Amino acid sequence: MSPAEEGARTRNGMRWRTDDLLDAAVLVFGESGYHGATMNAITQRSTATKATYYSRFGSKDDLYTACLHREAERMRVHLVTAYESADVLSVSEQLEGDMLAFFHHAATNPAGFMLLFGPEAAGPAARIRQTLLDTIRDEVARRVRRTLDARHPHASASADMIAAMIIGVAVHGTYQAVVVERTSPERAGAMASSFVIAALRNMEPGAIVYTTGSTAIE
Repeated sequence: MSPAEEGARTRNGMRWRTDDLLDAAVLVFGESGYHGATMNAITQRSTATKATYYSRFGSKDDLYTACLHREAERMRVHLVTAYESADVLSVSEQLEGDMLAFFHHAATNPAGFMLLFGPEAAGPAARIRQTLLDTIRDEVARRVRRTLDARHPHASASADMIAAMIIGVAVHGTYQAVVVERTSPERAGAMASSFVIAALRNMEPGAIVYTTGSTAIE
């Protein structure tokens, strides 16, 4: 048996799956933030030993980064799957489905949401969060671009900006609804999607950035 495998045992000889160890760490990091979380609190939550965690992850920093990566990947898979399944729907239905998927994921995994979008603004959290947001923005921009092409020729230069605004509504709306007010994800998601759809329908043509060739004009 390797040292890592040996270290993954608790005092009673039980082996721990990596996801089980990360589950407990995500709860503590999500509740307390990186600086407030301690290895004692994490091991108490999981009942695994510190030796188990250190042999598997190396340090508190590495454990924190592993939690961030896992939660970002889980959210990415959840949202991209929802986006792909909604591709056959109308644009309004797609945007509503996108928003509900975001709110539902946060409501069913609030600790993971707080880990990614809570008050920690620097270090690995910021980098991993931005990579996730860029991926989500690109997916949303893809369908926004289709809508702009149909209604406003040469306006696709605005797709990324509009998508970023939609994602901003999702992130901050979710924080307010799920974390602060504990509103149901269905009601909050419906409100957010209605807000976004109304904004897109009533957008002034003069506010959109157009492109002619490689030159952007307003």
